[in-house]
Amino acid sequence: MKKIIRTGVVVAMMLMGVSTFAMGSEPFVKVSAAGNKEFTLFINEVNAPAVVVSLKDISGNTLYKEVLLSKDKYSKLYDLTALPVGSYTLEVDEDTRINTWSVELSSEGLSVDLNAKKEFFKPQIVEKDNVLGISFFNKTNETLEISVLNDRNEEIFTEELAEDLVIMKQYDLSKFDRGRYTVVARTAGKSFNEVIDVK
Repeated sequence: MKKIIRTGVVVAMMLMGVSTFAMGSEPFVKVSAAGNKEFTLFINEVNAPAVVVSLKDISGNTLYKEVLLSKDKYSKLYDLTALPVGSYTLEVDEDTRINTWSVELSSEGLSVDLNAKKEFFKPQIVEKDNVLGISFFNKTNETLEISVLNDRNEEIFTEELAEDLVIMKQYDLSKFDRGRYTVVARTAGKSFNEVIDVK
């Protein structure tokens, strides 16, 4: 049944022409006329290929996923007629942030609360000259956990940072053995990895 639903979603997605819709760089969702089970996603500035668009069900299963490869403006009509009544999430995952909208599908049509868009800023992980820098705009006041794994996937360092609005931290890596490491930042149930080389 799940395979049928996923196939239906892919078939129902209709790619529209590039829009000249005037707006800022923020992704924008427009719901079709009342009674329809369609909405359109507009992105005015695509930082390809760092933008991933996903539609997920209430359990977090990905029903549709697209990696944007063009740097042109993006617009796409999503027709959810083939899906059962329920709650869904539209997610636009960019280089530095994730925007999500709740999509409610009923027998009468579709609704998106445009005022309830959620914006999550990703922790930024940068290494230069054996100094590891972490910065995070923590809008939801979550704890940020930083871990460093060696090339055998063994955790060699971990630290939990306070629930501050703005988190900025630097780590001196000069005492680490030379080699490749993975830095993992965990917050709000999400995990972000960055591979770095200590020289």
